[in-house]
Amino acid sequence: MTRRGDPRHAEGLLRSALPAEIAACIDWSTLTPVPAEFVDRELREHRADLLFSARMLDCEVYLYVLVEHRSTDQRFLAFDMLRYVVRVLERHRATHPGATQLPMVIPLVVHHGDQPMRAHRRLIRLVELPREPRVLRRWLASHQPDLRLIVDDLARVSETQLRARALGATAFLSLFRLSAENGKGVYVRLLSWLYETADLAPARVAPLLTRAAGSVAEELMTTTAERLRREASLQLVQRLLTRRFGPLAPSHEEILRAASAEDLERWALRLLDARSIEEVFVGD
Repeated sequence: MTRRGDPRHAEGLLRSALPAEIAACIDWSTLTPVPAEFVDRELREHRADLLFSARMLDCEVYLYVLVEHRSTDQRFLAFDMLRYVVRVLERHRATHPGATQLPMVIPLVVHHGDQPMRAHRRLIRLVELPREPRVLRRWLASHQPDLRLIVDDLARVSETQLRARALGATAFLSLFRLSAENGKGVYVRLLSWLYETADLAPARVAPLLTRAAGSVAEELMTTTAERLRREASLQLVQRLLTRRFGPLAPSHEEILRAASAEDLERWALRLLDARSIEEVFVGD
């Protein structure tokens, strides 16, 4: 099974992730999705990948994008990327048997876990080397495989920065639309995360999610809509309680935060006749 990325949407993501002087050297009109998948099967619940080819000056270049969801067990991410890059090159050799040189591969990681990415950006950081003498350390390091990752860590993006990206969020989601079964979990979590943090309208999210996740789409949209309705109810009950009984005590705030949608609806009705805030929560 293969997946496709839309080069029109990919260009914006890749341009923003690459240094400006590097991006300026790529002929974006030649950007072409390559149907391939290199992530190990057991990791596809947490990762998805995309591969594009393009011309860079007078050379061919591959742009390999790895979408990483996990916030834990990332220590050997750079090593995993090396394995994926080697697989890209092996595929190139198989499809270009007459080639006398290998193409460049630019490795890009898009991380969207709950916590910032902790993995080393360079493979050499994972290699155990003697501390002294330094001359020996440098010599040995120069003879080890190395790879420097380009990382777009969404967990480090501030709310202001994220909202600035919101206009391109639909294109960003379209880029990672998956037509195969593998990788849907990564996409659904990414979409849900953007939906909740980038202030995307449901009308923009639903078609993308439906195409990507099928039956999962309705469940996720329903769950998210219920969460948003609960938050709206919570804010309304908080305002009404404060207006009627004054500032809320920390114990009341804690009760409200733990409340279900049904609890909030019941308390809102009690507010009509309650003579004290204790009467609102009586029996709960």
